[in-house]
Amino acid sequence: MNQLRKVDQDDIVRARNVLLASGHRTPSEKVDAYRVLAHVSPVSYLPLLASALQHLSYDGRSGKRHASCLALCEEAVAVARSIDPAEPGRADVLYQALDRFQRELYRVGRHTEGLALRAEMLAMGRAPAELSGDPVVKGLGEWAA
Repeated sequence: MNQLRKVDQDDIVRARNVLLASGHRTPSEKVDAYRVLAHVSPVSYLPLLASALQHLSYDGRSGKRHASCLALCEEAVAVARSIDPAEPGRADVLYQALDRFQRELYRVGRHTEGLALRAEMLAMGRAPAELSGDPVVKGLGEWAA
Protein backbone atom coordinates (compact mmCIF):
# COMPACT_ATOMS: atom_id res chain seq x y z
CA MET A 1 0.00 0.00 0.00
CA ASN A 2 1.48 3.33 -1.03
CA GLN A 3 1.26 5.65 1.98
CA LEU A 4 2.70 8.64 0.07
CA ARG A 5 -0.15 8.85 -2.42
CA LYS A 6 -2.39 11.90 -2.11
CA VAL A 7 -6.04 10.99 -2.06
CA ASP A 8 -8.37 13.18 -4.08
CA GLN A 9 -11.68 14.19 -2.48
CA ASP A 10 -13.52 12.83 -5.52
CA ASP A 11 -11.89 9.44 -4.98
CA ILE A 12 -13.01 9.47 -1.35
CA VAL A 13 -16.60 10.31 -2.31
CA ARG A 14 -16.62 7.61 -5.01
CA ALA A 15 -15.23 5.02 -2.58
CA ARG A 16 -17.84 5.86 0.04
CA ASN A 17 -20.60 5.75 -2.56
CA VAL A 18 -19.47 2.29 -3.67
CA LEU A 19 -19.64 1.01 -0.11
CA LEU A 20 -22.93 2.73 0.70
CA ALA A 21 -24.73 1.86 -2.52
CA SER A 22 -27.45 -0.71 -2.35
CA GLY A 23 -26.88 -4.00 -4.07
CA HIS A 24 -23.96 -6.39 -4.15
CA ARG A 25 -20.37 -5.17 -4.38
CA THR A 26 -17.73 -7.37 -5.89
CA PRO A 27 -14.62 -8.15 -3.85
CA SER A 28 -12.63 -6.06 -6.31
CA GLU A 29 -14.89 -3.04 -5.76
CA LYS A 30 -14.51 -3.41 -2.01
CA VAL A 31 -10.72 -3.61 -2.24
CA ASP A 32 -10.57 -0.51 -4.44
CA ALA A 33 -12.80 1.44 -2.05
CA TYR A 34 -10.92 0.31 1.06
CA ARG A 35 -7.57 1.19 -0.53
CA VAL A 36 -8.73 4.77 -0.94
CA LEU A 37 -10.43 5.06 2.44
CA ALA A 38 -7.49 3.49 4.30
CA HIS A 39 -5.54 6.66 3.53
CA VAL A 40 -8.24 8.78 5.15
CA SER A 41 -9.08 6.61 8.15
CA PRO A 42 -6.50 3.86 8.63
CA VAL A 43 -7.86 2.70 11.99
CA SER A 44 -11.22 1.91 10.43
CA TYR A 45 -10.27 0.72 6.97
CA LEU A 46 -6.90 -1.09 7.19
CA PRO A 47 -8.44 -4.18 8.86
CA LEU A 48 -11.25 -4.17 6.30
CA LEU A 49 -8.73 -3.83 3.46
CA ALA A 50 -6.66 -6.75 4.74
CA SER A 51 -9.76 -8.92 4.94
CA ALA A 52 -11.06 -7.82 1.53
CA LEU A 53 -7.69 -8.59 -0.09
CA GLN A 54 -7.85 -12.11 1.30
CA HIS A 55 -11.40 -12.57 0.06
CA LEU A 56 -10.42 -11.28 -3.37
CA SER A 57 -7.52 -13.75 -3.57
CA TYR A 58 -9.82 -16.76 -3.45
CA ASP A 59 -13.44 -17.07 -4.50
CA GLY A 60 -15.06 -19.55 -2.14
CA ARG A 61 -18.17 -19.90 -4.29
CA SER A 62 -16.38 -20.88 -7.47
CA GLY A 63 -13.39 -22.46 -5.74
CA LYS A 64 -10.97 -20.53 -7.95
CA ARG A 65 -7.95 -18.49 -6.98
CA HIS A 66 -7.46 -15.01 -8.37
CA ALA A 67 -4.68 -14.78 -10.97
CA SER A 68 -2.74 -12.58 -8.53
CA CYS A 69 -3.57 -14.64 -5.46
CA LEU A 70 -0.07 -14.69 -4.01
CA ALA A 71 0.44 -10.94 -4.53
CA LEU A 72 -2.94 -10.18 -2.94
CA CYS A 73 -2.08 -12.32 0.09
CA GLU A 74 1.28 -10.61 0.40
CA GLU A 75 -0.41 -7.20 0.22
CA ALA A 76 -2.88 -8.30 2.90
CA VAL A 77 0.04 -9.13 5.22
CA ALA A 78 1.68 -5.76 4.50
CA VAL A 79 -1.59 -3.97 5.22
CA ALA A 80 -2.12 -5.95 8.44
CA ARG A 81 1.42 -5.15 9.58
CA SER A 82 0.81 -1.45 8.94
CA ILE A 83 -2.06 -1.40 11.46
CA ASP A 84 -1.05 0.41 14.62
CA PRO A 85 0.28 -2.18 17.13
CA ALA A 86 -1.82 -0.52 19.85
CA GLU A 87 -5.03 -1.46 18.03
CA PRO A 88 -6.75 -4.32 19.88
CA GLY A 89 -7.76 -6.34 16.80
CA ARG A 90 -4.42 -6.06 15.02
CA ALA A 91 -3.11 -9.46 16.14
CA ASP A 92 -6.16 -11.30 14.80
CA VAL A 93 -6.09 -9.47 11.47
CA LEU A 94 -2.35 -10.11 11.08
CA TYR A 95 -2.69 -13.76 12.09
CA GLN A 96 -5.41 -14.37 9.49
CA ALA A 97 -3.38 -12.62 6.78
CA LEU A 98 -0.24 -14.60 7.66
CA ASP A 99 -2.23 -17.84 7.67
CA ARG A 100 -3.64 -17.28 4.19
CA PHE A 101 -0.27 -16.15 2.83
CA GLN A 102 1.66 -19.11 4.27
CA ARG A 103 -0.85 -21.55 2.77
CA GLU A 104 -0.40 -19.95 -0.63
CA LEU A 105 3.38 -20.03 -0.29
CA TYR A 106 3.24 -23.75 0.47
CA ARG A 107 0.89 -24.30 -2.44
CA VAL A 108 3.38 -22.79 -4.89
CA GLY A 109 6.34 -24.66 -3.36
CA ARG A 110 7.94 -21.81 -1.41
CA HIS A 111 8.25 -23.86 1.77
CA THR A 112 11.05 -21.93 3.46
CA GLU A 113 9.09 -18.67 3.33
CA GLY A 114 5.92 -20.44 4.43
CA LEU A 115 7.73 -21.96 7.41
CA ALA A 116 9.04 -18.52 8.43
CA LEU A 117 5.47 -17.22 8.45
CA ARG A 118 4.34 -20.22 10.49
CA ALA A 119 7.07 -19.42 13.02
CA GLU A 120 5.81 -15.84 13.23
CA MET A 121 2.25 -17.12 13.72
CA LEU A 122 3.43 -19.39 16.53
CA ALA A 123 5.23 -16.51 18.24
CA MET A 124 2.04 -14.45 18.01
CA GLY A 125 0.06 -17.30 19.57
CA ARG A 126 2.50 -17.98 22.39
CA ALA A 127 2.41 -14.50 23.92
CA PRO A 128 -1.31 -14.50 24.83
CA ALA A 129 -1.16 -18.15 25.92
CA GLU A 130 1.70 -17.41 28.32
CA LEU A 131 -0.11 -14.39 29.76
CA SER A 132 -3.35 -16.29 30.32
CA GLY A 133 -1.78 -19.60 31.32
CA ASP A 134 -3.83 -21.31 28.60
CA PRO A 135 -2.15 -24.53 27.39
CA VAL A 136 -3.64 -24.07 23.89
CA VAL A 137 -1.24 -22.09 21.72
CA LYS A 138 -2.64 -20.59 18.54
CA GLY A 139 -0.42 -21.49 15.58
CA LEU A 140 1.06 -24.62 17.10
CA GLY A 141 -0.90 -26.90 14.76
CA GLU A 142 0.38 -25.10 11.67
CA TRP A 143 3.93 -25.17 13.01
CA ALA A 144 3.73 -28.89 13.72
CA ALA A 145 2.39 -29.60 10.24
